[in-house]
Amino acid sequence: YFVETVFNPWRVAQKLSSNEEVRKLKEEMPQALLDALDAITQSEINHARLALAAGAEGVFLSVDGAVAAELSPKDYAKFSAPFDKRILEAVSGAKLNVLHIHVEPEYLGLFHGFPAAILNYSQRVSGIPLAEVRRQFGAVLAGGIDEVDYRALGLDELRGQWEAASKAAGPKFILTPGCSVPDDSTPEELSRLPRVLGA
Repeated sequence: YFVETVFNPWRVAQKLSSNEEVRKLKEEMPQALLDALDAITQSEINHARLALAAGAEGVFLSVDGAVAAELSPKDYAKFSAPFDKRILEAVSGAKLNVLHIHVEPEYLGLFHGFPAAILNYSQRVSGIPLAEVRRQFGAVLAGGIDEVDYRALGLDELRGQWEAASKAAGPKFILTPGCSVPDDSTPEELSRLPRVLGA
């Protein structure tokens, strides 16, 4: 299986313009921003459907915005959540949709009801234990490996993180980094996790 990465409309709006301009629009012309996010969402849905038609088995929807530095919980619920959820709903028939969230604890409940088979997040950055996420979500959980300090992790540390995460998440679990490992990770560093797993 392979999946198509899609960034959520809030982040795409920032990339098309700038963080400052999007925040200014949110404060001064909120309906104009909502209209723009609606158009971006439909474009992304079209893209996701074309990816599925080309052979992808789902999307990897990367959601930024569910952190205080980006949006308050109230603003995330208004300016991001409906559009993020709409993308997943549009491809809900796909076999392997992954919801990847940059999240802080007080935002976690806003993701209930998002139709994704897999929920991926950074335990290290969010500070939210896997056991707490498991308590709230029945989806397959993906994560457990510290992506921030990945380059410095030895085989024993990786094995320890794997065992702790597997125990906390239960049987519906895929071991992955919480997000991207550093871009400058060496081939030797990248090979450590497959070696631990016996792959």
